[in-house]
Amino acid sequence: MTPPFPNLQKRIRSHSVAILNAETREIGSGVLIGLEGRVFVLSAAHVLEGSIDVNLGIIPHVTPFTILKRWTDSVLDIGYLELKPSEVELRLSEISAIYGVAIRRLQANIPTSKASIALCGFPSANSSETERGIEVLLTFIKVALLNPKNWPSVYKEKLDSNRHFVIRYGEKRGSRFMDGDGKIIQPMKPYGLSGSGVWFFNPDSEQTDNPAYALLGIQHTYDSTYEILYGTFLDDLIQRICDDYGISIPDSA
Repeated sequence: MTPPFPNLQKRIRSHSVAILNAETREIGSGVLIGLEGRVFVLSAAHVLEGSIDVNLGIIPHVTPFTILKRWTDSVLDIGYLELKPSEVELRLSEISAIYGVAIRRLQANIPTSKASIALCGFPSANSSETERGIEVLLTFIKVALLNPKNWPSVYKEKLDSNRHFVIRYGEKRGSRFMDGDGKIIQPMKPYGLSGSGVWFFNPDSEQTDNPAYALLGIQHTYDSTYEILYGTFLDDLIQRICDDYGISIPDSA
């Protein structure tokens, strides 16, 4: 059966990377982006701690990437790595690509009234130990953002709706769970999805050759009590990178 989102899914999958912790053997997710000729991995701060290796596919690299810079914010639980562009270019393939950031949010070309949300990353439940090391299957999930007025009361006090988002995540929450081939699967514990990209897309274009999509933010926390995930919008991370490297990025096209 043809996957329901063949072109959109392929594009978003190509920007999603697995992050392996050599000490804990835990898996996290991230997004590979390019900005002003530099290459970065965006993820959750707790995923970027310790001795880690970034993997552009599902099979660990023999030689780890050189990490030029690592920055994290433990309060917002977001961070970034700067990688050597030459090393990344050598390892790009038909399943991996750099997501070019040109403007913050990148929502200008996507009609808000028709927008949908997708989550893409590497949950631990889909990992296995092989002779080549840990291999992880990527999961693409269509999810629903909660309107701030419908957030659990504790999160209305804890989170700033201008900086954070909340996602329904659970069997009773109306999300559609799919594996890397677009097949419907049962909801799984989202451990390993920390640091994954949350993507904003136009459903009218998802099966076209040029799907309209944009990176909305980074997911970093799961609350099983309320069956939600939450994360931080892209703006804070992009602004930090711009400040660190003296890059000027306009707010709109």
